[in-house]
Amino acid sequence: MTTNLTQKAMNVQSKKELQQLLSPHTIEMQHSIVKSAINNLNSEIECDIRSNDTSIALYKMSQVVVLEDSLHIIERVLLKQRVLV
Repeated sequence: MTTNLTQKAMNVQSKKELQQLLSPHTIEMQHSIVKSAINNLNSEIECDIRSNDTSIALYKMSQVVVLEDSLHIIERVLLKQRVLV
């Protein structure tokens, strides 16, 4: 299940689309999905750069930016939950 969600997260076009994908899941699951998607995209970016597919790499970098922005918010929520416990 996470693999399918990770693949979907890797292909989101906007923060809103990512939010819709993640909203049915727990914050811990959201964290796992987004971190996996970022790691997978970063690996793909490295391969794209090595094979001189820079335009594809740049596009994937923009997707990583969207994911990292959401990851920051998710991590803040997780931190808040831990502090309140």
